[in-house]
Amino acid sequence: MEEITPNSSWAIPGVPHRATGDDQSSNGAIDSLREQLIQLVSPLIADSLSDEEFTQTLRSVAQLKNAVDAALVTLAHETNKRTVLPSLSQSLPPKYACSGDAHYFQTISQLSRTESKQFLNLAKALGQEVLLQGHVRPSAHVHLTEAFRSGLVTRGSARMISQTLSGAKGASAEHVAYAEKCLVEAASGTDLGSGNPIPPACHENAIQTMCSTWDHVLNPDGSEPSEAELPRRRFLTLGTAKDGLVPLKGLLEPQTAAILGQTLHSLTNPKQTTTDTHPDETDALPAGDDRTPGNLRHDAFAALLNLLSRSDQLPSMGGSPVTVMIQTTVEDLQDPEGYGWMQSHHGNPLPVGATTVHQGACAGAIQHISMNRKGKLISQHTTQRGFTSQQRRAITVRDGGCVIPGCTIPSNWCEVHHVLPHADGGHTKTSNGVLLCWYHHRTLSSSGWLIRMKGGVPQTKAPPWTNAPRRWSTHRHPQRKSRPPG
Repeated sequence: MEEITPNSSWAIPGVPHRATGDDQSSNGAIDSLREQLIQLVSPLIADSLSDEEFTQTLRSVAQLKNAVDAALVTLAHETNKRTVLPSLSQSLPPKYACSGDAHYFQTISQLSRTESKQFLNLAKALGQEVLLQGHVRPSAHVHLTEAFRSGLVTRGSARMISQTLSGAKGASAEHVAYAEKCLVEAASGTDLGSGNPIPPACHENAIQTMCSTWDHVLNPDGSEPSEAELPRRRFLTLGTAKDGLVPLKGLLEPQTAAILGQTLHSLTNPKQTTTDTHPDETDALPAGDDRTPGNLRHDAFAALLNLLSRSDQLPSMGGSPVTVMIQTTVEDLQDPEGYGWMQSHHGNPLPVGATTVHQGACAGAIQHISMNRKGKLISQHTTQRGFTSQQRRAITVRDGGCVIPGCTIPSNWCEVHHVLPHADGGHTKTSNGVLLCWYHHRTLSSSGWLIRMKGGVPQTKAPPWTNAPRRWSTHRHPQRKSRPPG
């Protein structure tokens, strides 16, 4: 295979090329190519290109990116090879204080852990498999490997094609080879027999559709993993926060999914009846709830986790129950537009808005910690604690569930809300606490619902958008709404 170097075939229009001597190292050649790319991003050069030159430049840079990805996959393969060695002292990652191949690749390449694993997995799929004692097994998909290393196939297409071919467990070798030929030709825009171009090459979305079609052809009865294989494939992963949300990805065993599904359904089923409104209220208050089914499942899942975190069956962490730490200042805690920092699931600080800060202060404890400008701890003391289990049981007996009229979330799934916030002089007493579900607790300030305590009993006033009478209504426990006969 021809070695990829910054020669005339890879020259970028409008960018001067620096000549390299025969004795220049591979690192020097890479540095030269990198300098050309840096010059290309200059607006002065990009503006000077004609439409034809600009289109060719975009195509060349995209192909160059494919070649860079292929080079990284090759290096990922070498990383795996240098990790799987008979002696730990000979292994590469420990020499750089890394725990394994993914940690090493992430540290050196500065890519995310997810991308690092993708490169390593693709290297295992396309490269020679490194076995113990240094033995190797040849690549099972030679055409795909060659096209990818030549920069003709994108990393995403290579990954999808590899997964499709590897998943064809019951297909014959001839059928798999023909599928590989068709998919590689479509992704590269090149005839594998003659080497002539057959443009246009298909983008990744089209390759995804083709791979799905070939998967049905190669596995007409569907892939049925064995009972022993299923447990190895199960996983659950929390991703990195993006745009204020954290992605959740995983594969659940059917029994686990059934339990979770039924639990979420029990909380999202609108026909359940746990709490109700007072008889003198309108029988059917408009819910005004525009949550999608996905929103409802998220909120039910959050309520499930909150319930579980309150359970004494969970193991403690450092001698304390499961705790989520939110840091803020006294000024931000009192400011409706304030913000804070929450310890994320990765342990890193994550900025959060005023709603999250105030909800945390309402449901949990506030601990004042003073530090000097050098970061030394000066003092700490706790000024507010969450409702105790005894207080919660008493409030549950009184409220029975979420006090918002029409909400059917039962008491076990609710949180205790401070009617008068601590910042306004409110205390953590049963006469200042009401039950709210996860959703209504977090949207109380924006939904328009009003809550007050009168004689130790919660009252609510509906917002204008419900078209309900604008009057205070006393909340009653659903089981005490009517007297028993006799």
